[in-house]
Amino acid sequence: MESITFHCKVITPMFLAGADGQTPELRAPSIKGAMRFWWRALNGHLGVEEMREKEVKIFGGAIGDKAFKSNVFVRIKKQNLNYSQDKFPYHNYSTYYRRGRMVGSPGREKQMDEFKINILDYLAFGISDRGNIGRPYITPGSAFQVELKSVKLSAEQFKGVIKAFVTLVQYGGLGSRSRNGFGGIKIENNGVERVRIDNVKSDIAGFTAASIKTEIVYEDEATHNSWDKALANIGKRYQNARETVERWHHYEKRVLLSHPTIIRERGRSKEVDETILENGRHSKPYFMHVEEMGKKQFIGQILCMPYDFLRRTVYYSQRQQEEYFKAIDGFNEKIKQK
Repeated sequence: MESITFHCKVITPMFLAGADGQTPELRAPSIKGAMRFWWRALNGHLGVEEMREKEVKIFGGAIGDKAFKSNVFVRIKKQNLNYSQDKFPYHNYSTYYRRGRMVGSPGREKQMDEFKINILDYLAFGISDRGNIGRPYITPGSAFQVELKSVKLSAEQFKGVIKAFVTLVQYGGLGSRSRNGFGGIKIENNGVERVRIDNVKSDIAGFTAASIKTEIVYEDEATHNSWDKALANIGKRYQNARETVERWHHYEKRVLLSHPTIIRERGRSKEVDETILENGRHSKPYFMHVEEMGKKQFIGQILCMPYDFLRRTVYYSQRQQEEYFKAIDGFNEKIKQK
């Protein structure tokens, strides 16, 4: 059986847990699930039925009443993991009010005071509550090995599995808040071929996949001397775009980018009324990632990989699709602004 072992290092805090949802644990099924996601992202050019058939013959699953065993074995070896529940390094971000936002009814407007947050807590929203980390995480610098083994795969199929893992490492992460830059890892093996995901020529799919619309919206030109500085930089760019893409307390564009949209009102978190967009849940198309380039050298990047989620709903229309792509283009321009 053909196999390969990757030597990996944790770059940003990783929120992976065991059965109780609290105790940190690096599990092979979590890695396999993430690989499966990125395998699909690389194969969006296939028809849904063809892609589904190829996927289950590699990773396992069922097609109709026919079940298939997984033909790729994932094993974690030689773990050297450390855990913490310490607060993140502080990186100030001033929300709307820094730009002199006025609130209140006409004739009674007033400028609100500056409100500061740690941008890393914002990116970990739901796990971090104003600096209080809700559960332990696997710390940056932890190390482990991942063995991928082919059971009955062809050489071409196994090559696709390896490519999916490398893509996961380059653009994504493991665990909760991986789209916000957490759970990032690095392959320390020499000679691993990098994957380009932003030069795909296929049409946009109805699920998250690389296409002609996929773009690395932002990448640092200079390195930072820590993971947190790199993540804070791209986090600020993302949040600034999110705040300025439309008027305050207007969510027509933001719910197109992701839904549900959570806001804070009178000190409480709540979901924006779903009647604004009657299409249910859909994931944001943005992936923030921190890469270690060398000792104390880190860069951040933001990948945009939109998908035509509207296609799967009864509300699909050409106008809605155009509004979605227009919102994506406007958001990307905001991210790129210096």
